[in-house]
Amino acid sequence: EGGKQWDRNGDALETVAVIPDSTYGMFHAEMLADCVKNGQYDVSTMGTMQNIGLMAQKAEEYGSHPTTFELAEAGTVTVTGEDGVLMSFECEAGDIWRLARTKDIPIRDWVRLTVERTRIEGIPAVFWLDEARAHDAELIKKVNEYLKDHDTSGLDIKFMNVTDATRFTNERIRRGENTIAVTGNVLRDHLTDMYPILELGTSAKMLSIVPLIAGGGLFETGAGGSAPKHVDQFLAEGHLRWDSLGEFLALAESLRMIEQKHPNAKLAALTAGLDVANQGYLDNNK
Repeated sequence: EGGKQWDRNGDALETVAVIPDSTYGMFHAEMLADCVKNGQYDVSTMGTMQNIGLMAQKAEEYGSHPTTFELAEAGTVTVTGEDGVLMSFECEAGDIWRLARTKDIPIRDWVRLTVERTRIEGIPAVFWLDEARAHDAELIKKVNEYLKDHDTSGLDIKFMNVTDATRFTNERIRRGENTIAVTGNVLRDHLTDMYPILELGTSAKMLSIVPLIAGGGLFETGAGGSAPKHVDQFLAEGHLRWDSLGEFLALAESLRMIEQKHPNAKLAALTAGLDVANQGYLDNNK
């Protein structure tokens, strides 16, 4: 169903999409340019994109946070800190104004996770941050400071704006190479919908590993946007379109996290066996 959207009757139709988002529209523009230039991705040889998202404590949350306002009248919205006014925006009546916030503790943990994962995977990690964007510029300052708290020797950690990061990642993916994207929460959503669907045909096989700041972890599978279609199919056919592979991927990763913290040969063997089984399932297109 590439390039299609569901209409009000639930039918998939060819669609012209407009991305009304000046911050992340360039990601989709670069993806399209790459496909025009290089053609369809070869799912049998393409690499993959892992993402480390800045998500803890509702960091950069979208749609649900308490700093979204619909303005009843025209005026100036100001953001004030201890040092006075940080920024202000002239708005018209009916405008929807939203502030994305990021706290210090999630940023520190984001950097720690990035260093850990880059060390484990042995592949480049790219912070998708644009120094020309005020929000990103502040993040870059903090990330550079907190990277000093970790041993980054031998690691390939870069900073790129969205267009350059997309191009760098796609060049590697087409060569069958894997890359880590380190992004904010909203951009994470764009990336984790794009790449698993290119590689696997569905986000239902996507796996999210969420190490919690205080320890432990969450292991999620699939993307929430597909939920209404599950309900439709269940009502029509008595059958769910869900792909249970994700549950086995999540099981393997949860066992891996335990084994990394509490080394155990039997647990390591079970995890390795699950990896082989999951890979075989994908290789045989089951």
